[in-house]
Amino acid sequence: MPYTGGYQTIQLDLIQRNGANKHTAALPDPVSASALSAINTVQSTPWQINQWICGIMEAADESGLYIGGIPNADPEISVERRLPDNIWQALSKEGRKVVAARRKDQWEQEIVRTSVRRTFGRILLVAKDLAGQGPIWFPHTFDWRGRMYPAPQDLNPQGDQVAKSLLMFSEGKPIGDAGFYWLRIALANAAGQDKLAFEDRLKWVNTNHELIVASVANPFGENFWLTLDEPWQFLAIAKEYAESSIEGPSYSSMVPVHVDATCSGMQHLSAMGLDLEGARKTNLLNTGKREDLYSEVADGVKTLVAFDASKGSLSAVKWLGKVDRKTVKRAVMTTPYGVTARGISDQLIVDGFCRGLEGTQAENAAWLRDKIVKALEETVSSAKEIMGWLQDTAYMLAKENIPFDWTAASGFRIRQAYYKEKKKRIQTLFGETWIDLQIADEDLTSKLDAQKAHLAAAPNYVHSQDASHLVLSVNSARERGVSHFAVIHDSFGTHAADVETLGKTLREQFVAMYSIDRLELLEEEIKEYAPGIGLPTRPSRGSLDITSVLDSPYFFS
Repeated sequence: MPYTGGYQTIQLDLIQRNGANKHTAALPDPVSASALSAINTVQSTPWQINQWICGIMEAADESGLYIGGIPNADPEISVERRLPDNIWQALSKEGRKVVAARRKDQWEQEIVRTSVRRTFGRILLVAKDLAGQGPIWFPHTFDWRGRMYPAPQDLNPQGDQVAKSLLMFSEGKPIGDAGFYWLRIALANAAGQDKLAFEDRLKWVNTNHELIVASVANPFGENFWLTLDEPWQFLAIAKEYAESSIEGPSYSSMVPVHVDATCSGMQHLSAMGLDLEGARKTNLLNTGKREDLYSEVADGVKTLVAFDASKGSLSAVKWLGKVDRKTVKRAVMTTPYGVTARGISDQLIVDGFCRGLEGTQAENAAWLRDKIVKALEETVSSAKEIMGWLQDTAYMLAKENIPFDWTAASGFRIRQAYYKEKKKRIQTLFGETWIDLQIADEDLTSKLDAQKAHLAAAPNYVHSQDASHLVLSVNSARERGVSHFAVIHDSFGTHAADVETLGKTLREQFVAMYSIDRLELLEEEIKEYAPGIGLPTRPSRGSLDITSVLDSPYFFS
């Protein structure tokens, strides 16, 4: 790998491996000049700690005020003790299942709480150490699909809402009238109003102006900000809103303002297939309102649940009134990235949607999962066809022991190659104790795993395309004078004053990417390096005019 970098004392490989498998990292020179330029631009953005937020967060934590998502330092639930043998033996088989499932759920909640608490502690500790020390930078690396990730753990621009609220650009920019508009949109978004039309988000901010200002003036005395979706990010933006409302267009804004994609994976799949219906549902078209694919799928699931309940299904009755947008969001969001039926069940359990329902969580999750899958199939049929073609293509290649290679729109060369793992146990010292470790590397003498290739092909290909969109957009926006970037795959942040320029760039680069038939290019590329493979028939494209994206106000919002 010809590229290393990162820190003065620690050199990082530019492309990270995927566990034991090298994939793209095995190629001699896969990184395009375009991708290299973009990652250097992103990691040259200077940051600083938001000392105001850091002070409030530290004071709250030290006082035991676990507000705004600060995780409790003490257990929030007591995990039941194991039942005495005589009581356990007296329970029925079903009774034992219920008790075991309840204890498992309690343990899992406590494990999550402990993990979140430790992460928060690390974030706050690092923020306090760096506060007031001048500009800081975040070295980035690529994963093997071409996505960018910051190297530092926990406190970074891709962290949780606590981490993001603690970071701001170290250089300000006069907000101007356009920037003040987008600052208010960002404020409404952090409050959970991002499903509204833009004008309604502005109305929400105007209506709540006094409460917003009061939250900034007295965070511990005003609870309004604590009731919102992303309270700490809201508070960070609210401070700039309150100050810029007084100072006006010359106010120097430093908080990143993000615009986010609407179900990015579905957008890319709809654009690949020029799917008019998929484009409508994912805001690639200007329909006069903000479309919401998650709500559309949720409505479909609710209809299926109600129908089954009317037929006497006890499982359906359990879910009546308990399905909404949030229930299906993760399943819809991860479908373009290859989530399995089992994966959707696990999501429903982990996210807590099955708690409190009679019966086991696994049974209830599996029942609702089938309804979600059915509603999804009725909603995103074109995307499924493209995903199936990618999966079948990768499978055919792997059966012939040929890696699935492609060139992403950014020029980044990608390789998917899942080999079996060679595992070895070693003993090493951990402090004063000898411990056993297992290390693994790919076994290049084995054949490729065709099943893994099949399952992973669609998500990996789509990830490489959203990574390309980021690369192309960063480079183009930089040429237009945008200098600061806070990027999280399909979420783009910059100074409030530069959001208009960034938004225009995002649309133009997306249109440029899909004005070309990317699947046809992929097919031609595969025929060059694997001429003897009979590929499945490529899906036909629809009638979408991709340039419609240029006029879509909610393409990113």
